[in-house]
Amino acid sequence: MNQTNSATKQFRTEIVISYVLRVGVILCATIIALGVLLTWTNSKSFDHFSEHTLPALTSGQVISDISFPQSAAEFYAGLTTLNPSVIIAFGLFLLILLPVVRVALTVVLFFLERDYAYLSITLFVLCVLLSGLIFGKTL
Repeated sequence: MNQTNSATKQFRTEIVISYVLRVGVILCATIIALGVLLTWTNSKSFDHFSEHTLPALTSGQVISDISFPQSAAEFYAGLTTLNPSVIIAFGLFLLILLPVVRVALTVVLFFLERDYAYLSITLFVLCVLLSGLIFGKTL
């Protein structure tokens, strides 16, 4: 009976994690698609893309006129004005954060299951991931 209960908990944990990852990937893809759609519908952005960016991409040149937000304030301003490149960058940012969310969720699930050995290992992995994101370096 104890092994069946353990298998049920493990199955539930895997279902929760897979559901969060699926929803996260769908959300990121939707945000990126929205940014691409806004690029196509914004005639100024599309004309600039078709005249300058697309030829540069196909010829292997460096694209210097594409700017991405460098601060949280620029990010917020770009999102509120529906800047297509900022929306695409936001979708990519969320996609990069998805593994961190998965590990953080696993920490919570191991804590709820009172599995302290895996909780400590997962907390260490989460600290390494967060330090890499914050400081730009690994341990």
